[in-house]
Amino acid sequence: MNYLKYWKLQRSPFPLGQPAVPTTSSESTSTFFNEGTVQEAIARIHFLIQSQRSLGAILGPQGVGMSRLLKQFCNSSSYAMKLPTQCRVHYVAVGGWSADRFYRWVSSTIGHRTESCDQYQTAIDCIAGSTAMSGRLVLVVDDCDWASDELCIALNELQSRSTRLTILLALSSVGPQNGFANEESSSISSKNRGALSKMLQKSQLRIDLPAWGLGQTADYFSMMLESAGGRSSIFEAQAITRIHELSNGLVKPMNQIADLSLVAAAARKFVRVPSDLIDQICEEVGLVSGSSHFPWTESSQFRAAVAST
Repeated sequence: MNYLKYWKLQRSPFPLGQPAVPTTSSESTSTFFNEGTVQEAIARIHFLIQSQRSLGAILGPQGVGMSRLLKQFCNSSSYAMKLPTQCRVHYVAVGGWSADRFYRWVSSTIGHRTESCDQYQTAIDCIAGSTAMSGRLVLVVDDCDWASDELCIALNELQSRSTRLTILLALSSVGPQNGFANEESSSISSKNRGALSKMLQKSQLRIDLPAWGLGQTADYFSMMLESAGGRSSIFEAQAITRIHELSNGLVKPMNQIADLSLVAAAARKFVRVPSDLIDQICEEVGLVSGSSHFPWTESSQFRAAVAST
């Protein structure tokens, strides 16, 4: 059974993966939720750039939708219109990168690829040339918690060499006391704790992207269902509440549970998605109340099984 047809949806309202670059401006606008804490975070990113701060950091739990927000900010013309004139913004995810790879990315993206053996100097020259022509350069650097110590040192060096460069560091699993979560929950590699901590201490603006509250989750469901051509009332209010509780207010597992729920409810020919179905689904995929882990691979198998019933 085609669950989209059953619910009279034009597309999946809860996409499980987001493209790095929106395919069209209309699709980008219709599928990006810019309310509540998301809107506040974007406003603070604008402030970081407009006030010409050199270094900022955006932090939040894994699955909160940070990468999606940053990609949207860097690729949306509506956000670019609010930036200072002659300001260029570039997004890059640096998880697992070496410093040389980052220098090559700077050279090829911001300047022009060269055959120079001195990748560092080439990157410095590219940044200097870019800021001389365009006024200000903004580098949105994602996945910093997976960056090598060498790369963190390189970022710190580049930031100190240019007065017209703004770097926004993005990382997850960060705690409020010392900058990092505890050993069990942190995804930050032990190699880059020292260099990254020093950069965070130098940050001139910290932007927190917390998990969503129930009201924000409810607004998200309404917007996503209506933008996909469906009814905002497909889910019972108690079902949305239960999804919010099980996902801990994080959009990534929220999307996964919601999508599975639509498939299962269509297979059972329900008129609406009830709250008791949410628990049944999560029990099947191994998610229990209060758990912070969601088994993504198992859920895809469950989705296929439900769709065939």
